[in-house]
Amino acid sequence: MRFVALPHLDPAERGGGKDAITTYLKRHAALLPNRPLGAPLVVVLDWEVSNQELNKARDAYGTDGKKRVMRMKPSHCDPRLGADFKGIERFYPFGIVEDAVKADEFMAAIKVDKPVSISATQLAKAKVPLLNRLLKISDKQALDTLMRVWTDIKAAI
Repeated sequence: MRFVALPHLDPAERGGGKDAITTYLKRHAALLPNRPLGAPLVVVLDWEVSNQELNKARDAYGTDGKKRVMRMKPSHCDPRLGADFKGIERFYPFGIVEDAVKADEFMAAIKVDKPVSISATQLAKAKVPLLNRLLKISDKQALDTLMRVWTDIKAAI
């Protein structure tokens, strides 16, 4: 099993957002049923994607769209990371966000008993430092929120 962003799956694709993914699925829908049963293309969209956008992607996928195109569940997020954390970063361990803010890699508002708040500009700045910190984690338990997403993906396979 491999996890790849759309531009890594197909270098001709410039973006990996929901619209680019839906367009890609429409363009290649005839090929998707040809994949081996044990290796389907599973599409995981960000947690904040609307029902309408999710259904568009599922329709573009074709027959198995309802099973193979999913949205990450907000219930799997770390509740300490607020809704300002668009995308997969909301599923990262709270500790790496806290450490990155302390290291001045980006700015976010961290208050006791409140979800962390971050501006869109700072979130864009945070993506690479947070990913670098995430990749250094070897403790599976520390990745609990992402492991919940992984369980959903396995169910789709």
